[in-house]
Amino acid sequence: MSNFAVKRFHWVRSPSAWEHTQSWRARQQAYRENFEAANSSAGATFFNATMTLVSGTGAIVAQTAARRDQAKALQAALNKLA
Repeated sequence: MSNFAVKRFHWVRSPSAWEHTQSWRARQQAYRENFEAANSSAGATFFNATMTLVSGTGAIVAQTAARRDQAKALQAALNKLA
């Protein structure tokens, strides 16, 4: 056996500072695009939820008003018969 110790392997080249910076910028752009897509999706979801709430509330109000009008009409008809 020999006392030869290998401290480094130079099989894979390390990226240069410029390549490292370009890689970092590309990752940041991907993160930003992902955030913007998620943000847009969340905004659309909240908007749709709000619109569903408003239309659902409107439907409930309309049903309540229709039932009230029907009850008044029924009461008026019963009053005429009595």
